[in-house]
Amino acid sequence: MAASSYRLDFYLWFRFNSSEISLDDVKEFEFVNGYSTKYEIYSSKEHGYLEYRVRGDFIKTFDFSRYPFETHKLTIELEHKKLNASYLSFEIDQTSNVDETVNIAGWEIGDFEASATEHSYGNEIYSRFIFSITLKRPFISSFIKSVLPIAVITTISLLAFVISPKTLLKE
Repeated sequence: MAASSYRLDFYLWFRFNSSEISLDDVKEFEFVNGYSTKYEIYSSKEHGYLEYRVRGDFIKTFDFSRYPFETHKLTIELEHKKLNASYLSFEIDQTSNVDETVNIAGWEIGDFEASATEHSYGNEIYSRFIFSITLKRPFISSFIKSVLPIAVITTISLLAFVISPKTLLKE
């Protein structure tokens, strides 16, 4: 997170009407917020289906103003390289999900959200697909690791003002 980036490994699929768009056109997409390697798993022109396994580094500016109790949204954003929104529009597949076994050490996985929006570049408007997942630090562990040690050290330091120097000299 210090480098404002995160590495993800996920599956991405496209369902399309092959009478309206070609398989080669569907393959021409790019990740707007990252650099990735995509491995084609399966494609079928007849069934209008294309599936990838994607591994990549994605970029986001993180807000640490609520440290150690912060939450962050990790996003994957993609657009078609050439076809604007009048030719191609992304739609959400309601079967999208996050595997129950996904974990990130020191973080709780929150909700995920998939959406399709439009993004303009001057006069051109492109459809943009956005998938986001929320990460949050567990409250108890954040408190124990960050707040409790400071409270203990401060309490011990303040005890020095409570103890009278005369009491120490008598012993």
